Amino acid sequence: MDTDQLLLEQFITHHGKDAARMIEQLKIEHSLALIEKIPIEIAVILFKKMEQFEVARHIEEMEVEHSLKIIEKLPVQLNASILRRVNSNVREMILEKIPSEISLPLNQMLNFYSNSVGTLMNPLVPTLPDDISIKDALDRIRKNKQQLFHYIFIISHDNIFAGIVKLEDLIIAVSKERLVSIMQTDVPHLFADTNLHKILNHPGWIEYTDLPVLDRSGIFLGALSYGEVKKMEMDNKIKKPKQAVLAANALGELYQIGLSGLFSSVVEGGTEKSIMNK
Repeated sequence: MDTDQLLLEQFITHHGKDAARMIEQLKIEHSLALIEKIPIEIAVILFKKMEQFEVARHIEEMEVEHSLKIIEKLPVQLNASILRRVNSNVREMILEKIPSEISLPLNQMLNFYSNSVGTLMNPLVPTLPDDISIKDALDRIRKNKQQLFHYIFIISHDNIFAGIVKLEDLIIAVSKERLVSIMQTDVPHLFADTNLHKILNHPGWIEYTDLPVLDRSGIFLGALSYGEVKKMEMDNKIKKPKQAVLAANALGELYQIGLSGLFSSVVEGGTEKSIMNK
């Protein structure tokens, strides 16, 4: 790897938001060339920081196989929000080719109206059946360390929500007991088709950081975190400055030391043509 690309990757890694604002101002062919040259994990950082409509535009223009590699590493909630903005033909192509463990929850979320609880919930939270022992529950949790979560959601065999178990309660419980013996059943819940703005002051947030999301028949669909709700609220309240002003303020010094030349070097292979010229 040449020095310029290494510097660019370090800049994106440590200043992702600033890099995103700058890349959003490039011509689409230049930003695509840059994104396709950097490692997937660096592109993931950019996609997380870029405006979602810009990400959607890049996905529409990008080779599907390359976009899939990035999408597979993004949070499912973010993917759902981005794919809503993508051309329907491209979206269907992505959903057909992406692994089923990602496409299934994505399809589920995309079926909900925009700004409903179902569009922001996490359908991949850990669940356990309600008819196992604490020992069995611990064994299953240990096998799925990547799914460690403060709450474990308990469901019946017909996917009806039954309650929650806190991870710390599960760890200290007597292993011979049944899981239901430590389960909390009087847990407030949200319906997936409820407008997000109606649940901002839900009383359940007083006691829980995550609430189960159900359909109207009681089937468990996922969970919504209070952090996601507050993030949505802040995004709606904050009036973002124009991108040009934001980039100028945040990156003025970097422009002066030749960041545009750095971008150009990486994309154009060291030629004198600057991708910042429009």
